[in-house]
Amino acid sequence: MTKQNNAEVRASVGKEEREAPELLQRAAKKSRHPVGYAGLAGRSGRMARNLRERLKRQSLKLKLVGTTILLFLFTVSLVSFLSYDRYTRDFQRQSNERTQQTLDQLSLNIDNYIDDLFRLSLSPYNNLQVLQLLDEPPPRYRSWTAHARAADRRFPGPDDRHAAA
Repeated sequence: MTKQNNAEVRASVGKEEREAPELLQRAAKKSRHPVGYAGLAGRSGRMARNLRERLKRQSLKLKLVGTTILLFLFTVSLVSFLSYDRYTRDFQRQSNERTQQTLDQLSLNIDNYIDDLFRLSLSPYNNLQVLQLLDEPPPRYRSWTAHARAADRRFPGPDDRHAAA
């Protein structure tokens, strides 16, 4: 009797092994996925059922602790994401404001520089000595050194003024 049962078991195992590829191919045709994927889908379904059965057997205390942990992790993740998003928006806003402020200051400094150059170009017209020199005909000197000595006598520098006094 046992020999006959063993032979039947062997025959049924062999039959299942021969039919398995055909079953996978039929499942793949129905699900429009490759053959290996249909086998994985069946396994994950069994895993989900096993998980549900395990949860049914767990105590209420364990379920509450698990739910609390999941809610805590979800809340922390949500707050982290929202904080990151707000921080990046604030950082971009501040960066844009600082860039605009820098451009405004640069524009103001360039305007001041141009005004100073304009005033500097007009300053010779406000100095009587410079105007008198411009009105005089240029003297004729034999060399550059003689011209420099004459200019030194007309316009003494700060050191020369103290020495003459």
